[in-house]
Amino acid sequence: MAFSNARRRARSALESANYAGYYVDRTRAPRRTRRILFYARARRRCLPRVRFAPRPQRRIALSASVFESYANIEDELLFNALEPCLGAHSGPLAVMRFEHNQTADLLGKIAAATELDSARVLAKQMIQATRGHFQKEEQILFRMAREFLSEDELASFCAQWAQKRTIVGAS
Repeated sequence: MAFSNARRRARSALESANYAGYYVDRTRAPRRTRRILFYARARRRCLPRVRFAPRPQRRIALSASVFESYANIEDELLFNALEPCLGAHSGPLAVMRFEHNQTADLLGKIAAATELDSARVLAKQMIQATRGHFQKEEQILFRMAREFLSEDELASFCAQWAQKRTIVGAS
């Protein structure tokens, strides 16, 4: 039910965005449309693997799959582009990779937790860690990318990111 509702909202948001002349990509689409499409795509890709698991495990498996995809794309594209400028073994990139590993470990522990209370504590830790991680990306890492990478490199990076995330209307 929730999946069909999300799909219906995503389709409606996509039609509205396209009718209004928006491309459904990171720069022009309304934030709500991007968010709905992101989760609809994530569910479509990940749901066959987790459809028959109990509900809490299904949610964790979906979150883990989405996070794994995000972390792999970020490692492959952004971190590799910034390594020559910032170094790989210390500094911001090392911290970001550590946080990716930390979040993946927490997701694994949550999935393996047998008690609801311990899973909740781990989930709170994971949420705090990911919020801090995203804040560091926005305030530090993305600014460094704008500083160290040329306009052509950034455009190429954005196109590759959009292709890997299968963003509709991105060129």
